[in-house]
Amino acid sequence: MLEKSGGCSLEGSVVLMSTRDIAINIVNMMSEDQLRGFVTLFQPVVSDIPNEETIAAMNEAEALLDDPNAMRFSSVDDLFEELRS
Repeated sequence: MLEKSGGCSLEGSVVLMSTRDIAINIVNMMSEDQLRGFVTLFQPVVSDIPNEETIAAMNEAEALLDDPNAMRFSSVDDLFEELRS
C-alpha cells in the first residue's frame, strides 16, 4: 500500500512523478557536502548557457551573414584597409 504524506491511502494506485520532481526530491535529500559536489559537477554545463547580450550578438552575426548587402572581406588586411579609409 502506498501512502501520501498526511496518511491518505493510495492503495492500488500508482503515483507518477515527473523527471523534474524526481530530481528535486533527490537534491532535497542531499547533504551540504553532496550538494557542493553536485554543483561542482554541473556548474560548467550551466555556465555554458549564453546570456542575453551574447545571444543578441549571435543573432546579429547570423543576420549579417544572411544580408547580401553586408560588407565582406577576404582577409584581415582587407578589413583594416577599409577601416583606415
